[in-house]
Amino acid sequence: GSLQRLVMERAVLPFGELWVASVDTEVVGAALWMHPDRVPHPAVWSSMSAETAALEGSRHDASVMAEEMLAFLKPVTRHYYLGAVGVVPADQGRGIGAALLNPGLRRADDESVEVYLETATDSNVAV
Repeated sequence: GSLQRLVMERAVLPFGELWVASVDTEVVGAALWMHPDRVPHPAVWSSMSAETAALEGSRHDASVMAEEMLAFLKPVTRHYYLGAVGVVPADQGRGIGAALLNPGLRRADDESVEVYLETATDSNVAV
């Protein structure tokens, strides 16, 4: 949605990587990776705060509280951050998600760097 677009435009594209999978000419999946050596300056995040609050609407306070409660789980060492990954439902189960993730996971392994993913679903960790 709009919140993901905001983060992609202001943080991922300038500082991270967007991996896209397509079938024929149709985009069917994407993975948003943040690189450990190109971390957005805090000013980038603060410049998005008003827009983020507006897009989150009535969920904004809960979102801020969740971020504060989970902050201690975030790595403090150099790491790749997988911001989002998804495949359109009609193309799920065909290995597209794994194909989007594997190059980033291999690179992290080659560099002996951790990968961080926030998720609320156990099945998202299966890959």
